[in-house]
Amino acid sequence: MKDIIKISINAGKDKFNPYERKFCFELFGFDFMIDDALNVWLIEINTNPSIDESNDLLKILIPRMIGKISV
Repeated sequence: MKDIIKISINAGKDKFNPYERKFCFELFGFDFMIDDALNVWLIEINTNPSIDESNDLLKILIPRMIGKISV
């Protein structure tokens, strides 16, 4: 999965931050599928992934992912 993500990011890196803004980031959502032979398939890349904290696990992971400290 890491290799697929690296290849995907490298393929589109010239399109990121076209206005060269500083102190910003972009969040991508990579959707994968693993078949019964354990082959990994990239399904899609989302440029606007959901970051809804809809369950207890996501309430822990999403703030960590975006650097938000919960009080």
